[in-house]
Amino acid sequence: MRSPFKFLDAFTLADKHAFFGRDKEIEALYDMVFKSPLILVYGLSGTGKTSLIQCGLAGKFDGPDWYPIFIRRQGDFRKSIKDTMDEATKGHSGESLVDSVKYLFSYYLRPVYLIFDQFEEIFTVDPNAEEQIEFREEIQALIDAELPCKIMLIMREEYIGQLYEMEKYIPTLFDFRLRVEPMNIAKVKEVMQSSFQKFNISLEGDDNERLQQMADNISAGKSGVQLPYLQVYLDMLYREDYVRTYGEEGSQEELPLLNFTADEIDKFGQIDDVLEKFLEEQVGSLRAELEGNNQFVDTPENAVRNILDAFVTEEGTKRPIYYERDEYIKLSGPAEVMLASIPTNTLTWVLDSLETRRILRFSKDQIELAHDSLAAKIDEKRTDEQRQLNEILRRLKNNYVEHQQTGEFLSRKQLNAYEDFIPKLGLEPHMLEYIQSSLSNADFLENEERRKQEEKLRLTEEKLAAETRAKKRQRILSAVIGLFGVAALGLGIYTGIQAENIKRGVFFGAINNGHQSITAGQYEAAIFHLDKAKEFQQNIFFSKDELSDTVTVLEGRWNKLADLVPSADSMRLEGEHLWLSSLANYKAASQLTDAVLITERISSLEEDIESKFNTYKNSATMIWKFAGCGPEACSVYKKAKQLKPEDPDLLREMNKCKCDG
Repeated sequence: MRSPFKFLDAFTLADKHAFFGRDKEIEALYDMVFKSPLILVYGLSGTGKTSLIQCGLAGKFDGPDWYPIFIRRQGDFRKSIKDTMDEATKGHSGESLVDSVKYLFSYYLRPVYLIFDQFEEIFTVDPNAEEQIEFREEIQALIDAELPCKIMLIMREEYIGQLYEMEKYIPTLFDFRLRVEPMNIAKVKEVMQSSFQKFNISLEGDDNERLQQMADNISAGKSGVQLPYLQVYLDMLYREDYVRTYGEEGSQEELPLLNFTADEIDKFGQIDDVLEKFLEEQVGSLRAELEGNNQFVDTPENAVRNILDAFVTEEGTKRPIYYERDEYIKLSGPAEVMLASIPTNTLTWVLDSLETRRILRFSKDQIELAHDSLAAKIDEKRTDEQRQLNEILRRLKNNYVEHQQTGEFLSRKQLNAYEDFIPKLGLEPHMLEYIQSSLSNADFLENEERRKQEEKLRLTEEKLAAETRAKKRQRILSAVIGLFGVAALGLGIYTGIQAENIKRGVFFGAINNGHQSITAGQYEAAIFHLDKAKEFQQNIFFSKDELSDTVTVLEGRWNKLADLVPSADSMRLEGEHLWLSSLANYKAASQLTDAVLITERISSLEEDIESKFNTYKNSATMIWKFAGCGPEACSVYKKAKQLKPEDPDLLREMNKCKCDG
């Protein structure tokens, strides 16, 4: 049987006669494209942004007025734009986007619409600073060229804050924008009514009562409805009623008459989270089929969930994955490593089954989830271990982006924190190369620091030796000038001094070794050297210019360091909510030693705090500016406050936004 409802697929131009409820938005968007070369379309996941353009807006144009080119990032916009333009121009794309658009217009004599769908992927899927710079330069060059070309960026509104940097280079970025609002209950009822008339569906009794009954089931008491939930609900209800009415084989009519009764709607039930229910049913069914098939005996227990997890980014959005198919499907990139434990035949069967069940969607060379709403549900089911790995991966990618911008490598402290997780992350070659370069850089810095310390120690030892020789000469001279009878006594004193010097050498050598261990962050080793020094301290005479309590003072300091620094490292790794406590520990440690390692930790963490704070603050400001001051903006503001609780600008904005806490 064929359901007329779209399930999780976007509407296309072929569906324009069944696309309802967005007339106001379509008119607003149609008006904008004649006023500006650049339009930003944004909204929450599930509000139908893509459908609005490729069905609603497309339906407003006659053929000669509309030449749309849809571009998805697919890992790298530079390659995607080049491949897409090559295909559009039949191999005549130019060196730049401007050249390609010029060729297309001269060939077709139609305005070109470049539609960058799911634009947030430039920030969420393996972000690359160089790619972002090149993209904004290409777009601004295209705007400056004043060609018959429109640029449309479609993105989820929670990532609007990421456009802050891009706006500095594309000043008109926010001048023409459309927020696609979630549909309220009244609009949902209007859509259902129009759809039922189109699809030959009647309602039992009073139409408005049945529509309200279904709307209540879908909304579960909320003021609005996500369109994927609506489409999935109607698709499932249609299929169930179809089988009940016509049986499995069904009617010969393309869209036979169906009647939704009050009792059927009631039995179908109130679905608080229809996507979660659908997803769990499909995962459970697949797992049962795997367990019951002898071909898949070596399949890991959580294979289906692990496969789904590979298609979701650390932020809970869709992650497209490249693939090749011969006898079996072979994935590329991080997914190949992440799913290496799953036999190839099992992986192929599960992926094909997920496509059949409308969870995955295959294109020519990529596989991805059917909708971001599914990605959000998969993200909610991730284990603590998966979340920890995703947090590590997110931080590592941010470090890489900063490296591209500043040339800074990972510090030894960061490398140590990531070390145990790296084999589990399925990193791509450029990330592994970055880590290897960071290791080499850390080794170089440590060797350089060790060389400086050794040189400092050598100079100190030479100075002590010179002073000892001078004192020795003075004692000998005094002995020669003195009475001959005192010579024997002088010789005895000299021998005692020599023994004293040996003990002092061992004592200060142990202390210096301890200082080197502290510099390298090896606190247990430092305390070991200190214990060695203690064995000699009580038998050494210290002058007024020397500290007789050297060991006692250092023992107190180094024991505190052994507590403070590992605790700070642990808190930093645990998450942003403990970064300020971690920083306090590092700063307390810096009062006990001037080791470069501690200074680097403080500097690195302060940079992370500043960067993350600015990201949250800018994101919250953008959400407030373009989506209003509500719970979403306040939630992001609170994350920023966790990092800088006393920042006056932040507190001022939160007060204006009336955010509690």
